[in-house]
Amino acid sequence: MRRAKKLLSLALSALLTVTAFTSTVAYAAKIDDAYDVERIDSKYTVVSIDDDGEYYHSKSSISIPNKIGSRTITRIGKGDGSVLENGGSGKNIYLPDSIDLVADGAFEGTDIKRISMEEGVKEIGERAFADADEMTSVTFANSITKIGLEAFSGCSSLRSVTLPSSLTKILDNTFEGCSDLRSVTIGSAVTSIGDSAFAGCDELDEITIPPNVTRIGYDAFEDFITIKGYAGSAAEKYAKEYDIDFVNLGNSYSAAVRLSVSSLSVAVGATNSFTVTNPTNGSYSVSSNSSAVSVTQSGSTVTVRGVSAGSATLTVTSSGLAAATMTVTVGSGGGTTNSGVLSLDTSSYSFNVGNVYYPLARVNSSTTPTCTSSNPNVVAVKFQADRSNRSDLKGSYTNAYLYQIQGKSAGTATITITSGAYVASFPVTVSTSPNGSAFCNPSVNFGVYKGSYYDVQMTVTGTNNAPSFTVGNGKVFKTQYLGKNGNVYSYRVWAIGNKGEKTGLYTQMPGDSKVVLHCEGQIAYG
Repeated sequence: MRRAKKLLSLALSALLTVTAFTSTVAYAAKIDDAYDVERIDSKYTVVSIDDDGEYYHSKSSISIPNKIGSRTITRIGKGDGSVLENGGSGKNIYLPDSIDLVADGAFEGTDIKRISMEEGVKEIGERAFADADEMTSVTFANSITKIGLEAFSGCSSLRSVTLPSSLTKILDNTFEGCSDLRSVTIGSAVTSIGDSAFAGCDELDEITIPPNVTRIGYDAFEDFITIKGYAGSAAEKYAKEYDIDFVNLGNSYSAAVRLSVSSLSVAVGATNSFTVTNPTNGSYSVSSNSSAVSVTQSGSTVTVRGVSAGSATLTVTSSGLAAATMTVTVGSGGGTTNSGVLSLDTSSYSFNVGNVYYPLARVNSSTTPTCTSSNPNVVAVKFQADRSNRSDLKGSYTNAYLYQIQGKSAGTATITITSGAYVASFPVTVSTSPNGSAFCNPSVNFGVYKGSYYDVQMTVTGTNNAPSFTVGNGKVFKTQYLGKNGNVYSYRVWAIGNKGEKTGLYTQMPGDSKVVLHCEGQIAYG
């Protein structure tokens, strides 16, 4: 009896296995039967889809497979009309990552609802989705580099479009007659918008045009639209020509990416740095047209190393914004020693947040050296004064220049001073003081007439204690405490000395042994 039950169990198991296998085969056969595939230009191409047949009749979506049988599908359509045999009424279409081309007219005049593309699609042909007037949305693959003429013209239900980031041109009539289109996002790589590209887009009230767009064709937009762009750009020019409202997003579109310096000098084997400011905080890349330099990026800081004597143009390109350029000169001499040409009065600094110090550079040049910080968020730098008239400061050199460095936050930075082809640098470590820090506003040198006053504010961080506020020479200025608002302390500095006299403004936090110089004041002539 037990043997009979075991044989029956094995028989049932075998029957279920055969049934499951048969169902899988039948299921796969139904998918395969829905597609007609041809080999065109050595590519397996779907030339028609039975979208209302046995497999797709009750389904709302058509997910085109990567493979049909053993054939990897790389193309949709062969350029002679729609691939949907019954118009795809109300269906959502999904294209796999194996597809690289949607051929001309592949979904033209169909009633599909949505189209989504995985990364891999590179090209959409002419009129590929034209007059698909039931289609409400398109999800583009960012791998697309070309969208053909009139590709989406007449898609009257399409409401929103985010164009692929790799697209460089919007061709003529691409979205003409998309009468319900209300939002368009143009990628930063686009340089050209063709004739009538968005003509007849009656609900498109505004559009932002990236600064890299250098050509906008005839009647590209309806004249009631508002164009947002940068001053001096093709967008502004087009708006003026067609009497269209224009919103200026910047004083100069070429300055959308800002560099901390316009040029840079570095010696062979040495480094120098600059910072990149991007209003949208987007990513950026740096390229060079010469092997004379090598560049590395770290956050907003770009470090340039001299490789060989010569010059190079660096191009900084940021997502969504125009590029900015700068010239780098690489000198053959100097290195980081610069003996007899450039010297600094320090080899390193270590201080607290809020503290200010004044490094001195001695050079044999009447051109003011540049001073940069590898991390301005940690250490901010600025030129302070020419001290070339001070023989005690310049020593055996012809000139001396003073710079201000201020700790902004805890961390490390490298300060680099460049004079022609010669470079010198020193490290700075900024710590957080347990006694707090005071920041001066403004922290600039100033002049004030005798009998007049100058107001400063000290913002304290890290403590509730008030700083002591003093001047270096009480015969030049006297101080007056005005009051506080939160952690901001206000002081008035009265000029009581003689014309031309100067002294520094200092603070000291309770419990801190360091006295911090913030700026210098002078009694003005006149």
